[in-house]
Amino acid sequence: VPVPVPVPVPVLPSLFLFLCLASSSLDRSRADNARSSELFPCRLYLAPSSLPDDEGWGVFAGIDYAAGENVNPSTPVIPIVDRNATEDFLSRRTIPAESIGGNDEADAVSMLVPNVGALVGAHPALGNVKTLGVRNNPLVEDGSHPSAGAFTSYHAAEFIASSAIAAGDQLFLMTTVTEKEANDRPDYATADKILHILSTILDDVEGKKEGKMKENEFGDIIYRIKHQLIPKEKRKSLQGLIPSSKEEVRRAAALGSAKTHLDSKGLDWLKQHGTCLDNIREGVSTIPDSGRGAFASRHIQTGQIINTSPLIPVENKSLLTENSSQLLTNYCFGHIKSQWSFCPTTSVNLINHSSESPNAEIRWAGDKSLLSEPISHLNNSKNKLLLAFDFVATRNIAPGEEFFIDYGDQWETAWMMHQARWEVDDDSFYKHKPASVLNRSENFADSISAIKNNPDYHLLCWAELEKIKYPHQIIDYSTVEIKSDTIDAIDYHRRRPCNLIGSNHDLTLFEVELLTKSTKTSSLQVVATLSNFPDRNIHFTDRPYTSHFHNPAAFRHAITIPDTMFPVNWRDDFNDARILKKNLSIWASDPVHPKAALSDDDVEKEIRGSKCGLYVAPSSIEGAGNGIYLGVDLPREEMPIGPKLPVNVIFSTTNINQPWENYQWSAENFEAEYEHEYDAYTGILAAGLGMMCNFHTGLVNARIGNYLLNVTLDRNKDPGAGAFSDHHDFYFQTDRPMSAGEEVFISYGESWFEHREHLKHVPLSAHYEEADNIVALLMLLIDTGFAESDVMLLSNIVKQHFVSDRRTSTVLEKVESRADFHKIDNSGGTAATTVERRSLKWLEENGLCIDHLYVKDSTIAQAGRGAFAKRSLKQDDIIIPVKMLHTRGGHGALTREIYEGEKETAMTEDKGNIDKKNKIEHDDKKSNGVKKKRSKNNNNKYDPRYDPPDIPDKQQLYNYLFGHPESSVMLFPVNVAVAINHSKNPNAKLRWSLTDEKTHVLLNESLAELNEEEYASVVLDLVALRDIEADEEITFDYGQEWEDAWNMHVQNWSSPPVKGGGEILKSSKVIQDMNEDKFNEEFWEWSEDHFTVCLDVEEFEPKYFHITPEYEGITIDHPGFDLSDYSSRRLPCQITDGDSDTETFEVVYLTNEVNILNNTDYIKRMDIADSLPAASVTFLPRPAKSDQHMPKRFLHYIKIPDSIFPDIWKDLKNTNKEIES
Repeated sequence: VPVPVPVPVPVLPSLFLFLCLASSSLDRSRADNARSSELFPCRLYLAPSSLPDDEGWGVFAGIDYAAGENVNPSTPVIPIVDRNATEDFLSRRTIPAESIGGNDEADAVSMLVPNVGALVGAHPALGNVKTLGVRNNPLVEDGSHPSAGAFTSYHAAEFIASSAIAAGDQLFLMTTVTEKEANDRPDYATADKILHILSTILDDVEGKKEGKMKENEFGDIIYRIKHQLIPKEKRKSLQGLIPSSKEEVRRAAALGSAKTHLDSKGLDWLKQHGTCLDNIREGVSTIPDSGRGAFASRHIQTGQIINTSPLIPVENKSLLTENSSQLLTNYCFGHIKSQWSFCPTTSVNLINHSSESPNAEIRWAGDKSLLSEPISHLNNSKNKLLLAFDFVATRNIAPGEEFFIDYGDQWETAWMMHQARWEVDDDSFYKHKPASVLNRSENFADSISAIKNNPDYHLLCWAELEKIKYPHQIIDYSTVEIKSDTIDAIDYHRRRPCNLIGSNHDLTLFEVELLTKSTKTSSLQVVATLSNFPDRNIHFTDRPYTSHFHNPAAFRHAITIPDTMFPVNWRDDFNDARILKKNLSIWASDPVHPKAALSDDDVEKEIRGSKCGLYVAPSSIEGAGNGIYLGVDLPREEMPIGPKLPVNVIFSTTNINQPWENYQWSAENFEAEYEHEYDAYTGILAAGLGMMCNFHTGLVNARIGNYLLNVTLDRNKDPGAGAFSDHHDFYFQTDRPMSAGEEVFISYGESWFEHREHLKHVPLSAHYEEADNIVALLMLLIDTGFAESDVMLLSNIVKQHFVSDRRTSTVLEKVESRADFHKIDNSGGTAATTVERRSLKWLEENGLCIDHLYVKDSTIAQAGRGAFAKRSLKQDDIIIPVKMLHTRGGHGALTREIYEGEKETAMTEDKGNIDKKNKIEHDDKKSNGVKKKRSKNNNNKYDPRYDPPDIPDKQQLYNYLFGHPESSVMLFPVNVAVAINHSKNPNAKLRWSLTDEKTHVLLNESLAELNEEEYASVVLDLVALRDIEADEEITFDYGQEWEDAWNMHVQNWSSPPVKGGGEILKSSKVIQDMNEDKFNEEFWEWSEDHFTVCLDVEEFEPKYFHITPEYEGITIDHPGFDLSDYSSRRLPCQITDGDSDTETFEVVYLTNEVNILNNTDYIKRMDIADSLPAASVTFLPRPAKSDQHMPKRFLHYIKIPDSIFPDIWKDLKNTNKEIES
């Protein structure tokens, strides 16, 4: 096993020592480990600094620290010797050895101390941390070992709290400021005095009976202090620290002028946004002779960030020494083709190498935009470390387990070659025994003997003497009051060079001379002579340039940043090149489904034989609520998904915003755009997939299938006519072969997102297509041999310079590696990677079945369509969970909106121009809730027998709503439950969902809470009262009120009145049947009951001309001109001739054209088409004259049983009779 570049072992702080011992027990249970995590919270966090205008990193306390407590996790401390560069990043992040220890290593020594030493800045007023010293304890004692000098022997630098530090506070090093620096820096001390005086003045003045000091008076005082009392030379250091308002002054006086400007986040914010710095504890590596290693101090999960380490960028040439390279080289990351290295600043320097079993990896962090910039951009005037590495766990890691990363093949090869070439000679480096080994010897006399006459060592004496006065003093050290009984406390400031000049007979007490602190000059001045000086206070240290790491033959090699990560433009061999742009045809159409050969009947058998063919379950789109999933394969395009259902036409009601506006479709999608005469907005509620499926702009896999206007009852014969929707058999069909577990995505029309401010950030299909083209290009480059890092460079350039829409950038954000490219390739595009295909097991556990029913003609007379069991069901089975959409405005919410003057306008025969109306999009699109403009005049005659004075009335949708006579709430079922009929001998019942949490919450809240919801929010389960056979019709009891209302309606029903000449008004059924005999010329002329529409056939070019003044008897008074803007596909037309042999017609399209002279008026025009196929011509009821608009049609809501209706929802005191009236 290759020996990794090693690192340091500390005497652990008691907390970590306890954690280490506790977590290393092999039989410790998972529960114990979980409790261990709670007992030992993160002690130190890395997060953005709280200093104003500081874009760098800060180190924050994760717990409360008492004064004198060590705040720095034990780390390797790396000496940097005789380095000339003094103004680069590295020099600004190191600590002079004179203040922490190790200054005897060379003529000039600084120390890189990870964590607090490298990341905590100094602050003249907020300093709360000070240095003590560093330990020197090499783990390889024999200089002849190949790993000698490859890692530092210094470790466990202590930084103690100079005062109490609260959890969440940022750490700052204490610093002294020269007089010159003081004039240029904020004078916090003086500012605090001024603030204290001002606060006292405020308290005194406002404590008197006269009242509060006026703000302008106080402002005048502040102005005079800042601009008149403070001397000019002090204004720069004080003015910015003194606020202007009373409230701000009091706050600054309480906190202190320095803390006032901190953007303190608090511990909770740190837990969410910071990175824990003590997930790593120091210990002796499990790899022999590798020094110290990094061990987990708590459970780490796969993908969890172990540590984030800001990186110091260093030019490699600055790491060269006279004979070799700095030891720091072994701790930095680099690339063989780059002259730059990146040196971590946290405990990750402890992590050793393993190519066989690494459990962590590096990833770029920080400002990753710099990866696509020249490396020179890493330099910045503010001395901020802009880039970092996240060290991420690649598997679960238990407490006490050692972390490893793969240093790379180049490093491993270099280490193996170093071992092979290693030779030991007589050089003193190979024989030298580190002084710290002598310090650990139990026999001090042996150590004294070993250093006698050996120039490689000298002595340091730890003397607790605060001040030593000159000239020379002789002190009996046994009489000195010892303030600390812990010599191991590494207070370097009390260690002084010394000479031994005498001892007692057993070498336990000595007479020593204390020398001036520098050991680098030949003349050392004796400061004092100490007698009775204990041996434990005497330490051996290596003379300069004798430690193992000074050996020119010691191993040196940076840790390799993988090619896949290293930016190409940072490489020495980088050359700018043009980026190729190609239009690529990517990800060919889906392969043939393995079940494609199955017939439709075979697929239907599979569906019926399955446990469930369609599930509702949490959507794979984050934040989208529930979605619809296939439970079976649908192996071909254009296969129906779920049952064929009726759709419900809705019209403009009151001005109340209704939740259904989030679900309604444009009526033109369902050929219902001519249902309403007065041009109120007409929409569609398409229960089933049309109200339950989500829309993923890049993954639409279902589209609207066929639908029928299928009138089954005649208002002249049937009392049930107009009581239910005649728009039948609506369904969605597959847009491609689909497999079980796929979520069904339909299109609402992309304008649905554009018209909603909170959804404008959602990528549209064009953005996914653009991202796919970019990814395809980059994959092509990978396939042709480009290094992944090269491709990622191009990717970053494309993202930043070629992508103008942020939504495309959003799609490309997560494409960061070769693995991401492969995932996109395997999934079939960028959009496909955003969702997840579910297993049937997952659907059964997390979803509910919604396809136990299908729809066909009911077995109940006058009931229209009904719902039937697709498969057998057991008693108490949930037949279908029914999500319910509420309405606002009570029972009157379904009253059609009639604008003031509209009825009067309808009765006039005046002719005139009409306003141009706004068209509604229709390509499989949901409406955006935009109401059309209303026609000022209408050419259709008013028929008082047809539209009696009780307008407005409730819409047909009222018959599909669930409610209660004592409540204003009305609920619409969003799935196949719309087709379930009434029976007094039902086989199903209603109950509130037992599993839907939101339902249970809202059932105990007022209706005001329900009305705050914008989407369907409560669920009623339809439950089998008994065993139900397949193909049996499902019914439940609508309530006695409904039953009585229906019976009374049937009893009082009679055929509508006839016209003056005895002719019966044409019903919707009659007009529908007219389409079976289109060449009957009696039907060609428009009547009061029907009219004609013709498809606007794109491939057919009609003859065009302006009316001057008539054509074939058609004049500008034709009522069709007033209907010309109801539809963009089916235009009002007049048949002028027909040929039954060729099944074609000559027709005149009746349209309006904007007057190009003023762009305001409209010119009526005719487009004449001959040979129009008969299939393109349809007879329809005139607007607002289909059976559903009959004033005396049956209308009654479905009652939710008293036994389950929540009392808190009963907000009406009216009786059922009063409500019905």
